[in-house]
Amino acid sequence: MALGIVEWHKQLAPAGESTAVFRDSAFAGDVAKTNLTAILQQHGRGNVRSL
Repeated sequence: MALGIVEWHKQLAPAGESTAVFRDSAFAGDVAKTNLTAILQQHGRGNVRSL
């Protein structure tokens, strides 16, 4: 899912910064959330929040 978000963001090419917001209940556990966040950060998408 994270790589799909990265590709989608590249296609959109927004002018400013973007923030990804996820619900905690969307993840199977903390490991899945940490992995998604790490992949997004590795690709320059550092603004990730969870509710």
